[in-house]
Amino acid sequence: KDALDEANKVVADEKVTQEQVNKAYDDLDKAIKGLIDDPIAADKTELLKIMETTKELVEKDYTPESWKVLKDSLDEDNKVVADDKVTQEQVNKAYDD
Repeated sequence: KDALDEANKVVADEKVTQEQVNKAYDDLDKAIKGLIDDPIAADKTELLKIMETTKELVEKDYTPESWKVLKDSLDEDNKVVADDKVTQEQVNKAYDD
């Protein structure tokens, strides 16, 4: 926001120098690239809640096949939760699976 505000001031200034224009351009470009390189973190809240509910499950209460399905799913969910660059789409898929 600061880079955008500064760029708007430069645009409005009739006595602006080329150097000021270049600096405002560079600062705005850096700010935009920062948004692209550092996207908004995915919301993992619901995935974490559903994972929490599985902590009370006991392996002996399930068939080996069904327990394996659950364990495999939780292994994938843990990978998603640990990934700082995971997308919301990936979180949603882990939740749905």
